[in-house]
Amino acid sequence: MSIQFLRCNPLNLQSLRSSVTCLIKCHYRVKHHELDELPRITAPYHLKKKAAKVKKKSQTKKTPESSSKKPLLITCSKPFYNFHIGDRYKKHEPVLASKGWKSYKAKSSHFTINAIGMNPAMRGHSNKDIQSFTEFGLGKGIIEQLRMMNIESPTPIQKLTIPELLRGKNVLCAADTGSGKTLAYLLPVLQSITEQRDMDRSSDDHKTTASSPRAIILVPSKELALQIQSVAKCFEEELGLSVHCIVKGMRVMNLKNTEMDILITSPGILKKLSNYKLINSSNLQHLVLDEADSLLDDSFSSDIKCILDTLKISTGALTADSKGGSVGVQISLVSATMPRGIAGIIGNMLDTENFRKITTKGLHFLLPHVTQKFHRLGQSARSEEILRLARHSKSKGKVMMIFCNKHGTSYWLSDYLRENGIDNMCLNGDMKPERRAFIFEKFQEAQSDILVCTDIASRGLDTIRVNHVVNYEFPEYMSDYIHRVGRVGRVGSQGHCEVTSFIVHPWDVELLWRIETAARSSMELENVNANIRRKEEAMYEERMERNLKNKDETDDDSFQDDNIESRF
Repeated sequence: MSIQFLRCNPLNLQSLRSSVTCLIKCHYRVKHHELDELPRITAPYHLKKKAAKVKKKSQTKKTPESSSKKPLLITCSKPFYNFHIGDRYKKHEPVLASKGWKSYKAKSSHFTINAIGMNPAMRGHSNKDIQSFTEFGLGKGIIEQLRMMNIESPTPIQKLTIPELLRGKNVLCAADTGSGKTLAYLLPVLQSITEQRDMDRSSDDHKTTASSPRAIILVPSKELALQIQSVAKCFEEELGLSVHCIVKGMRVMNLKNTEMDILITSPGILKKLSNYKLINSSNLQHLVLDEADSLLDDSFSSDIKCILDTLKISTGALTADSKGGSVGVQISLVSATMPRGIAGIIGNMLDTENFRKITTKGLHFLLPHVTQKFHRLGQSARSEEILRLARHSKSKGKVMMIFCNKHGTSYWLSDYLRENGIDNMCLNGDMKPERRAFIFEKFQEAQSDILVCTDIASRGLDTIRVNHVVNYEFPEYMSDYIHRVGRVGRVGSQGHCEVTSFIVHPWDVELLWRIETAARSSMELENVNANIRRKEEAMYEERMERNLKNKDETDDDSFQDDNIESRF
């Protein structure tokens, strides 16, 4: 065994001896009360500064005036951020539960916007005198068919829109998803067509509708076109009308000799039909743009301008002629969000100032009757959580739609669920239109209770059997979030409806901030306009800048086509 000795610098050793001697003397003097004051121990400057900052922050915390006796509107994983109905913030922006969610430390955090009200599509309004469809003056055939469809009372948006359209006014109708907008514009069109047809038959100059529809309904996707056709077909036999739907993949042979009162199609197909002179506008009286926010954006605006010019629609208003009939073309713009920039797109062809703007109170607000949950998760935890939700949904007998942003993700997720014993269907814009229509029809027939899809299934499709929407990939724009949420809580839906969103990436949090701020402030959702091409360009530029700053972050999104289905 060897013993090692530490060599100390004589100066350091002398200093140590001096310090020990001082401590002994100090202890002796304190013990015998010989010190007038105790030694002063000071903290480092940076610790003092940090303590002062924490103290100041705690004193200026932006807490609301609490109404704790009322129900909770927002329930958070940290009770400090809970928010009761009636709470108000004084002179400050709301403090958000998701404020720090860009940090990885926020993983496993969550909050819920609770359902606290009724469906805004069923709220009363100023037109309370109207209680049934008979009070609109609709024909007996329409009323009888509505009864057979078990539709007895009009919704608020129908009470507001139908009278204006029956008067021949141009209408801009923007209302909540699932509020009954299709019947709001379709019933006046059916009434006008039957009246005009009966008038033409009684007159000497009988007009034929061969290749010349009296009404054209334009939509952005095949699924929505087929859905509107199914509603219009319910009235076809009762009213003796001819309803045609022409979408991609259908043959149009002998179209010139085909009788048609209502034509449902997309802008691109209508443009081709007009160019080949397969249809004409000699009898046209109604032009409807369903999902107008999409049809008037940069992806379709050029086709819409060409259609208005080809069909020679300039006045855009129905007026009575000397024989009691109608002349001119009535324009109806229908959407779940208020289209902006209309004057810049079609203002040179239509007098947009004369449009009657009809909106509901719940437009651009969060749906108060749908529970909306937000979970901050890591990338690896997302697949485990969706599997847990799918199994829970299956055990409770719920019907679920799971939204993805990319085609590839939807294919992968569908296979992943199937490998784990969860039966499901997959629907996205990468599939052929015939395949998509087949899948959606089977889903509506309850052959599967889980549909993995992209945003092509979020617009206009009436899926009243769905009661749970999951955003596996959080949408990048507010309009997409509104339309996804709108698949649940529709008029006719049964049971409690909810939406669950996974927040994974830092850029997801920025949209979440706007949603939570709107909920806490009882304000409208911001920036709901849906311009697909501009969104894609902005998305691409933003991600390119992000990749330059951090080469480790990559994203393989591609934005090449103008068609709405290419993005969905």
